Amino acid sequence: MIKRGCVYWDVFTSSKGTPKRVPVLIVSNDANNAHSGFVNTVRLAASAIAPHPSHVEVPADAWLFSKEITDCVIRCETVSVTKASDLYGPIAQIRPEYMEQVQRKITAHLGMAPRQEQTDFEAAYENMAAERQTNYGYSAARSPQARQTFPQTPVMPRPYTYRHYVDYDHQDSQIVTRVAPDAFNDSITRMYGPVEMEAKP
Repeated sequence: MIKRGCVYWDVFTSSKGTPKRVPVLIVSNDANNAHSGFVNTVRLAASAIAPHPSHVEVPADAWLFSKEITDCVIRCETVSVTKASDLYGPIAQIRPEYMEQVQRKITAHLGMAPRQEQTDFEAAYENMAAERQTNYGYSAARSPQARQTFPQTPVMPRPYTYRHYVDYDHQDSQIVTRVAPDAFNDSITRMYGPVEMEAKP
């Protein structure tokens, strides 16, 4: 059974038609995991990724067991719905204290944290956006190495789907439910420029 707090390989076909796999951490509850064909996940990334308010840094000794994962960063802003049949593993299981950090980061990212914690979290987003705009214009340098090597070179952001909304109203032909807090949406605009969202039936 797929378990919360475990890491699996998410195997899918890329846009070029080639198979690809990425490590994901299960964050949905175990009742859902046992009875649903879909689970909620967040992605793991290399520890060299640029700092971000939604990230949890995980050292190599943070795992109860690990076959292929060492130190990494858990990207709590990447909450996704994943088909259980696309998951293979588990390849690791995180310690409870780090899972608690992941839960707090996800809650804050979705705008559901206690007031002071939410305020601090959104202030961190504001500071990150201001720093990146000051240093890189609308660039998104993804690692400390990239910042050091190209400190003044603007980098065009790659195409990315921002999960601002979770519901589509077919009757009114508009997206109606926001997920991310306003500070996140505003910081994306400052870092990347205006983001146009096309309503699709």
